[in-house]
Amino acid sequence: MGIQVKLRSFFISLFCFCIFIFSNNCRSYKEIQIKDGILNLPELTNDQVILLDGEWEIYWNIHNDWQDLDSKNKNPLITHVPSSWNKINPSENKSNGYASYRLRINNLKKDQKYFFKIKNQSTAYNFYINRIKFASAGVVGETKALSTPQYKVNYVSFKPKDSHAEILLTVSNFHHARGGFRYPIEFGSEEIIYDYSILYAAFELLVMGSILTMGFFHLILFFIRDQIQSYLYFSIFCFINALRIFILDNFYITYFIPNISWELLVKLDYATTPILAPVFLEYLRKMYPNDVQRLGSKLVFYASLLSAIITLLTPPDFFTSILYLNNAIVGLAIFLSTYAILKINHYRRNQSKLLLVGTVILMLFAVHDLLAGSRIIEDDLKLPIGLFLFFVIQSIILSKRNSETFNHALELSEEYQKISQDLEQLNRNYSKFVSREYIKLINDSNILKLKCGDFSSKNLSILSSDIRGFTSFSEQFSPQDNFRFLNAYLKRVVPVITQNNGHIEKFIGDAVIALFTEGTNKAIDTAIEMHRVVNDYNFYRIKKGNQAISIGIGIHHGETLLGILGEEERMQTSAVSESIYLASVIEGLTKKYGAKILVSVDALYASDSFDRFPYRIVDSVRLFKGAEPIGIAEILLEGLDETSNLKIEYKEIFERAVYYFLLGDFQESSNLFETMISQIDQDEAARLYYERSQKYLKYGAPPDWETSSSFED
Repeated sequence: MGIQVKLRSFFISLFCFCIFIFSNNCRSYKEIQIKDGILNLPELTNDQVILLDGEWEIYWNIHNDWQDLDSKNKNPLITHVPSSWNKINPSENKSNGYASYRLRINNLKKDQKYFFKIKNQSTAYNFYINRIKFASAGVVGETKALSTPQYKVNYVSFKPKDSHAEILLTVSNFHHARGGFRYPIEFGSEEIIYDYSILYAAFELLVMGSILTMGFFHLILFFIRDQIQSYLYFSIFCFINALRIFILDNFYITYFIPNISWELLVKLDYATTPILAPVFLEYLRKMYPNDVQRLGSKLVFYASLLSAIITLLTPPDFFTSILYLNNAIVGLAIFLSTYAILKINHYRRNQSKLLLVGTVILMLFAVHDLLAGSRIIEDDLKLPIGLFLFFVIQSIILSKRNSETFNHALELSEEYQKISQDLEQLNRNYSKFVSREYIKLINDSNILKLKCGDFSSKNLSILSSDIRGFTSFSEQFSPQDNFRFLNAYLKRVVPVITQNNGHIEKFIGDAVIALFTEGTNKAIDTAIEMHRVVNDYNFYRIKKGNQAISIGIGIHHGETLLGILGEEERMQTSAVSESIYLASVIEGLTKKYGAKILVSVDALYASDSFDRFPYRIVDSVRLFKGAEPIGIAEILLEGLDETSNLKIEYKEIFERAVYYFLLGDFQESSNLFETMISQIDQDEAARLYYERSQKYLKYGAPPDWETSSSFED
């Protein structure tokens, strides 16, 4: 948006500068009457120019035979110039032919330099002063084969030796539908004509460059935002107008391509004129689609396309003869454009006033040039000023439109950002109920396509934790206090699980079920850290005068089914497997064996570095009748409390006692376990083995005693 403002300011400043320079250097025309081919020259000043328009003598079928001209000059034919000779041409083909125009100038000052500017005529000419050729354009010939058309502007300097001079302009035309003396010759001092021509050319080229800049700028905008097609049509409109300035009127293109084909120039002139009409109409329609009828735009487009095709495929003498087609197309486009602009202004659309002002200014300058070209008013042609101002206003309109679009997009962006933030917050809130990572375990390819009944099978480590004695503990407090306590507890242990890449499967009151995809090590690390967090929490609770708590954790590893249960309107994630049940059962055994963490031996040995944890094999348990026995091991927590440290210290004695127990040497195992109990009062596993050893010594061992104990033992 900042670039557009700077560019807009540049164009306005440039325009004001051009107007200042141009207006301060405009020449004035001296109105002189040329009667019967004679100009009686008045006193001239250095800032005045005489346009040699008026009554000139014309001599048909003469272009260099001066004797023939002299024989006919006693009763010459008089015609007004500039004009087409089609209405006075005596030949059958009114446009074709050749003739000489003559003007006699009196009251010239000897030894004063005079200057002529001769523009292109239809379609070749020679310029003579006192029957000496000073300039030419193309080749003047008596037939089409002998003549060569050319567009060229000539400047002629002349210092008379007498007080009078004869001016001859011989013209031939066999290539255009209108022949004759088409543009007036400018006559005056070298300073005012030559210098002003340079200034005017500089101004025109400056206007052309500015229009090209606007065209490229809006073309770049179109490439950036191709949905705004008005940028494209405006840039095309700019390029065509810049091209016409470059190739027409002063024919700047001939300075770069001196031998450019006359036919090509004419085709470019006649082809681009009707093309401007549909481009401008389509530009308006893209700007105001509800106010410009598509039917009218299509009609102008196809008519312009037909005219351009005819121009490109036919010779100049044909397509220049159907100029009325181009005039009709332009007239229709002007009518439709005017109607649309008035309608746009009536409904007060965005920038409608600027559009109306720009169009009115362009039309005023166009009318001014029509009057100046017809010499109804004596002034220079100023259409480039109007054209430049029109383009500046259109550029401002598009800039304002783009600015409004940008502001609207900014508002939408802010709104979308707020919506996105709300959605993100909503997702974060929902993820507190079910984490995205957990859902990805079910379907990692596309979460959005999850539906009821989807599931996947994973080998996972399952951690089950529970607060010991929570039922009796909770009975002492109100439901509100219990909720506050549970949230305070979970607030401490749950982050430990998530930080170790665990996934909460469910909360069951004070119990927590968590899943680990990275193996038993992560589950054991989490369990150890949970105990340390609870230990720190107990210091806080005791300090506040509350009862300390203890937890038991069971860990197992195995295949687990993860899926979506429920129905389409109410679904939830769920994990279904025997492994979860076994982890919960193992957690329940922690109280029986006086352990803080119990791990199934299968899970422990599935770890790639299980020996980094201090542990002891506690037992082999058949969880229900007929089930395969499961070995369980106790993870020993160094430095957690005195009991844990003593278990690590007497680990070797415990393992030796278990060894004798399994050999059936119940007396030796009984002695060793008794030693353990005497040193570690809270070693429930040693106490349990001691009681079994005593029982088997007294009553004998039951069948299959060496395989495993039952869950009920």
